[in-house]
Amino acid sequence: MKAVLAAIRNSQNLLRLDWMKEALLGLFSPRMSVVAFHLDYFVFPPVIIFCLAASIRLLNATLIAVLFFGGLAVWTLAEYLLHRFVLHHWPYFSGHHKAHHDSPRALIAAPTLFTMAFFAASFCLPLWLLSGEAIALSSFAGFLTGYIAFGAVHQAVHHAEGQGLLLRHFKRLHAIHHHGSSEQNFGVLTSFWDRVFGTYSARITRS
Repeated sequence: MKAVLAAIRNSQNLLRLDWMKEALLGLFSPRMSVVAFHLDYFVFPPVIIFCLAASIRLLNATLIAVLFFGGLAVWTLAEYLLHRFVLHHWPYFSGHHKAHHDSPRALIAAPTLFTMAFFAASFCLPLWLLSGEAIALSSFAGFLTGYIAFGAVHQAVHHAEGQGLLLRHFKRLHAIHHHGSSEQNFGVLTSFWDRVFGTYSARITRS
């Protein structure tokens, strides 16, 4: 009996260790644990709040708002360009993105640590060096808000069961990208850049 109880305890400990290992590895892998898949929603909002709080010391509210929405607009262009050219044509990234197309409901996304470092290095740091702390942080807050909004909409498109008018709109346009030509409808938050660059489609066409 003691041997049986010991075996049960060992199996429970192993399960706990496996869960912890999965969660930890998910922080660094595009194929994620549930914890890692939702980590953006816990890491990015405090960074956004910090950026805005730091900006308030240096700029008036009107200018902060202009820069914030400017950063948000820049995100929509970055989303389009990254999706179209990086996720569909760069070998490493396109492989993981193809896995997402093959299994849209799988927990596949860019790791939080990678995206934060990439956005800080490619957007915030250059803007800081060119324009100073306040402009960079206000704009970065809007940029990161755009990214979080993109993640939430993209997750809802593939996982939510609701049928609200706006959600149906997002689902329809994204379904064209997944089930028609993958070279159309790259934008998730907005179709503006698809219309600008001629990749918008209102109905499914085969590539």
